[in-house]
Amino acid sequence: MRALLALLLAACAAWGQGIASRGVKPQARPKASGLPWHAKFTNVAREAGLIQVLHYGGEKQSDYVLETSSGGAAIFDYDNDGLPDIFIIVGSKIENPPPDAVSRLYRNLGGLKFEDVTKKAGLWRPPGWAQGASIGDYNNDGCMDLFVTYWGDNALYRNNCNGTAAQAAAKVPPVGGRRYVRRHRQGWLPRPLRLQLHRFRPGKHPKTR
Repeated sequence: MRALLALLLAACAAWGQGIASRGVKPQARPKASGLPWHAKFTNVAREAGLIQVLHYGGEKQSDYVLETSSGGAAIFDYDNDGLPDIFIIVGSKIENPPPDAVSRLYRNLGGLKFEDVTKKAGLWRPPGWAQGASIGDYNNDGCMDLFVTYWGDNALYRNNCNGTAAQAAAKVPPVGGRRYVRRHRQGWLPRPLRLQLHRFRPGKHPKTR
């Protein structure tokens, strides 16, 4: 027994611990070009009408793991008017969820102005925990549809091509576990829908079988 323990300790010492090193010497940082940097960004969200509060846990601290993961945004032309609209993914709070913790769809009015059309478009959903969104024309009608992953039941919205959307299924299988934790926290779509969207190319609709 002692011999086996000594062998295990020797093996651990030989393998080492921590991050493995390839012994590669880091390259020296290149010198600065000296060229002027003219880019300047200004926050114009409020002036543009993008005023929804992004709820993800408490304002000062997060007490649950779920409250540490935020969403993002999906930019697409939902009404086919040639202007990119914005769907903002909103989370919530575990305790006392605020009633306005709802993902929002903002219609681009042009001139850097947006209008909240969430209720008008039929996308208002009681406070939930949205995690990500995918865009694609899954039924080949020429209008972009919306799939939203939630902590719990997901939602697939079919674009009615008239400025409104309808939930395509009463219940979409939940996304969780290792299948969900991917790069950028984007959820997996159900396989038939995922294959359909992978075949989609801008300006070309996939053939239906």
